Amino acid sequence: MQALLSEQVLRSPQTIEIPIVERTNLKATLEIDTSLVRILENDEPVPEGHHAMRILTVKDGDKRLTWIANSLAAIQEAKKAFLDLVKQGLTPYRVGAKGEKTSQVMKEFDPKAEEVVFVPTRALAGG
Repeated sequence: MQALLSEQVLRSPQTIEIPIVERTNLKATLEIDTSLVRILENDEPVPEGHHAMRILTVKDGDKRLTWIANSLAAIQEAKKAFLDLVKQGLTPYRVGAKGEKTSQVMKEFDPKAEEVVFVPTRALAGG
């Protein structure tokens, strides 16, 4: 019985909230299966053989999600997270080889992209 309970806890989806427009209370809600996509703590490195999404926010800094690059189930969960974040207003940028900055906005999920950075939409100030 206890093994069944711990298995349910491991497979429970986790919900995270991400501010999507700076200086507002607008938030994206992302529900992920933590048995397939993992949330890294602070400066924890991305494990070898994993790809990552970084979600940058003013309030929380850098939230990082990783998944096993050659696992079809993990790639599908990462794609779901990617689409959810885009749908909720975050902009994805591809990170180049060896962590080089790019200005390439991703139009669709690419399972070969080693790292994707999501940036919240900036609130426009009228004047």
